[in-house]
Amino acid sequence: FAKKESNMKDYIKIIEDNQQKKSKDIRSAAYFIIGRLLQKSFDRKACCFMIQRIALEDDKDIISRALDLITYVNLPQDIDITTLVEFTKSEKWQIRLSALMALGASATKKSRDALKFYLEQDDEKQYRYELEYANVSLGRIGTVSDIPLLEKHLHSQSPHIRNSAEYAIIQILSR
Repeated sequence: FAKKESNMKDYIKIIEDNQQKKSKDIRSAAYFIIGRLLQKSFDRKACCFMIQRIALEDDKDIISRALDLITYVNLPQDIDITTLVEFTKSEKWQIRLSALMALGASATKKSRDALKFYLEQDDEKQYRYELEYANVSLGRIGTVSDIPLLEKHLHSQSPHIRNSAEYAIIQILSR
C-alpha cells in the first residue's frame, strides 16, 4: 500500500513539475499512470488532484485522455465532479464526449442531471454522439426513475441511439 501511495505522489509531482507547454507528453503519460493506478486501487487525493488539475490543461488530447481514464474509476459520491460537468459543455467534441463517459463513474444526482440535459435534446442529428454517450453513462449510474427518459430514445431513427438506450435500460433493471 505504501508503495502505491508513493507512486501516486511521484506522478503528481511529475505533472506539477512539467507544466510548460513543451512537456505535455510527460504530463499525459503521468495522467495515464495515475488513471491506471486509480482503476486498480482508489486513492482519494490522487483522484481529486487529477480531476482538478485537468481543468488547468489546455490541450484537448490530454484532457480527453484523462477523462477517458476517469471513466473506469468508481468515484465515491463525495468527490467533486464540477470539472467533469463543465467539460460536458466544451465546444471541443473530444472533451465533451469523454466528459459524458466520465460522468458514468459518479453515481450522483449532479452527474445524472448533467447527462439528462443531453438526453432531453430532440435534435438527434446535432446531438447524436452526445445522446449515445449519455445513454451509456446513465445506464451505468441511473436509477429506475431515469428509465422513462431513456425509453424516449427506444424509437430513435439512429440504431446507435436506440441500442444504447435499450442497453442502458437493461443495465439499470439488472442492478
